[in-house]
Amino acid sequence: DRHGRGTRVRIRKVVAIIMVQVVLVVALLELGMRLTVPHVPGNYRTGLLYTRHPTLGWHHIPGAQAWLKTPEFAAHSRINSHGLRDIERPFLKPPNVQRVLVLGDSMAEATQVPLEEIFPRLLEQRLTGRAPAPRIDVINAGVVTYSTDQKLLYLREQGVHYEPDLVVLTFFANDVVGNSAA
Repeated sequence: DRHGRGTRVRIRKVVAIIMVQVVLVVALLELGMRLTVPHVPGNYRTGLLYTRHPTLGWHHIPGAQAWLKTPEFAAHSRINSHGLRDIERPFLKPPNVQRVLVLGDSMAEATQVPLEEIFPRLLEQRLTGRAPAPRIDVINAGVVTYSTDQKLLYLREQGVHYEPDLVVLTFFANDVVGNSAA
């Protein structure tokens, strides 16, 4: 019985030493990673930009922002007060301004790149740069995985409030798959 108790004590000591070593190694690895690996601040899940919507299924959370990071990209996304990944714009169209409303899915939303590099912003820069044309606002209403039915519903419910002169529907073959008969 004495040998058994001594063996158990030695085993407990060895297990305790191993556990302390594991904790120290993990702590050193964590410290090393924090000191040497670049860290993009924020949260990396796109789900934090979206909320349930009674007719659209989901839509951006007005005012939400997050860092999005995958192995392919790291970018900051900010949603304006109307729930669009775009600069802040009033619904009421200013005088002498023409408006283009872009309806789309993730290709228009483009959370993978900075806001200044999404195609609706680039289109706006290109169109506005043509003198003597009036100022042209290109409004980005792209939302990830929206199908054509959701784009139409968005146009009817909210998009018309922007008073667009032209509506551009971006379309990819997968847009039809998610359409609802309702």
